[in-house]
This record gives sequence, C-alpha cells and structure tokens, in this order.
Amino acid sequence: MELRQLEIVVALSEELHFGRTAERVHLSQPALTQALSRFESQLGARLFERTSRRVTLTPAGAALVPRARALLDQAADAADLVGRIARGEEGTVRLGVVGSAMLNLLPELVRSVRDRHPGIELDIREEIGTTQVEELRQGRLDLGIVHVAAGAPPEGLRVLQLRAEPLSIALPADHRLAQRSVLRLPELRDEPLVLVRPEQEADTSALYLGACADAGFAARVGPRVTSLQAQLSLVAAGLGWAFVSRSVIESLDRSGVAFVALRGTAARLPMALAWPARGLTAPARLVRATAETLAQGSFEAS
Repeated sequence: MELRQLEIVVALSEELHFGRTAERVHLSQPALTQALSRFESQLGARLFERTSRRVTLTPAGAALVPRARALLDQAADAADLVGRIARGEEGTVRLGVVGSAMLNLLPELVRSVRDRHPGIELDIREEIGTTQVEELRQGRLDLGIVHVAAGAPPEGLRVLQLRAEPLSIALPADHRLAQRSVLRLPELRDEPLVLVRPEQEADTSALYLGACADAGFAARVGPRVTSLQAQLSLVAAGLGWAFVSRSVIESLDRSGVAFVALRGTAARLPMALAWPARGLTAPARLVRATAETLAQGSFEAS
C-alpha cells in the first residue's frame, strides 16, 4: 500500500467523478483507472462501483477512506516535522545562564525565542561562568550566557557580545555615602570589597579589581561569596561594598542595600553568548540569531 494509492482513493471519494479526479491527482483518466484497478486487486476488494452515469463507494471503500485520510495527514505531519527539524525549527537547546542574566536578559531571550521559534525548547541551566565554559567545551551545553568580553573568548569557544552594562555600587543602607546620587571609586579605597570568588567568575573579578587599579588604588578585598544574593546579603550586613550592574538595580529592590551610580570609570560588565568553536546545532543557530537581534537593540538603546 502506497500513499499515492491512498491519495487517489480519497480524491475519488470526494469527487465521485473520474475526470475531475484525474485532473486533481495529475494523471490521465486511463492511468487513473489502471492505478485504481491495481490497488483494488492488491486489496482483493472493490472500493468503488462505477457505471457510465455515476461513481459510488462500496462498503469496503467507505471503510477505507477515513483511515486513508488519517494516514495521509500523518504522513504530511511527519514530513513537516522532519523539515522543521532540518531547518532547526524543532529541537532542544541546552542553555547555560549566569545568575545576573536571569534578571532581565534571559526573560527577554526566552520570550523572543518562543515568539519566533515555538518549536524550540530551551533547557535552561543556571551555572557559574567557569562551569559553563567547561561544559561548552565538553559538549554538555549548546550555548551559554557568561561574563566574557567579545575580544577575549575562552579557548575553544566563540562569543557574541549581548550587552555591556554600566556599573554602579551597592552600599549598606546606613553607609555614609548611601544617600549620594553618584560617587567615584577612590571614595571607597579604604573599605572592603565583597567579591564573587574568582574561581567562579574570573573575568568579572579581574574587571572589578582592574577598575579599582585604574582609579589609583588596590582594592581591599573583603569577603568572597558564591552568588549575587550572598554578595548583597553581606553588603546589607555592613561587611563591605560591591559592584553591581544596571540590570541588578532595575530588577532588585534589596532591603538594607542602597544603589549609587558610579562615575569616573569606563569599566562595563560584559554579557556574552558563548558557543563551541566547532559549531552549533540547527536549533542553537536560530537561538543565537535571536540573541543577536536582541543585542543590536540593547546597544542601540545604551
């Protein structure tokens, strides 16, 4: 049994006319008659009664038609699915995300992917930057959102810069500078800086320490933590100050913490999409293209 045979049966059951059916299935009328006769011989049953005046379904034909339609629909669906998978429009993309990207970058990306490519499922995994780099190299992630500058990709990876966010300062709410609208780094030179552990976010730690050095002092490093939430908790407890990005200020209202704009530094926190240099799956390429479109809007707005 072939799909073409089922197509002929369904078409003839709807037209009940050999001439119109032959035109519809792109056959000559004799070829249509021969094809139908061969199929009936294979089945051992007549599917249509035909006279010079009319064509009608036999009981066997009436039983076959709905099943034939279902098989043709399933075949069409299967062909469509295969095509969508080949084009990358169906599939799963394993996406690593640093914690700060969860605040507003990730929701924007997820919404855009769903709108543009509803057949792509994002398997989102919150992971620190160093873990993502290793998992991208090992093929356990397809894409990763990390704090890496576009000009300095980790070995074996490629990156697309998504954002470069201005830095602000997080201070205890009762700090002497907490009511200021802006401040400069030298004003904090004698106070402890709360940092995420460099083995987790080496590039970010280097960026912050470098900003202090560029401002003319070596940062007095205080507590080292493993997450943004822990960092802000220690700031709220009065154990030091911390760098924060614009997205943190826009997304968080942390009790006990004051956010103050930073002036006098060119340092910005990079947010980049990273992927293995060996290439991407078709769905991952579409997610990357979506992220690139969002990135263009971010840089135009900044």
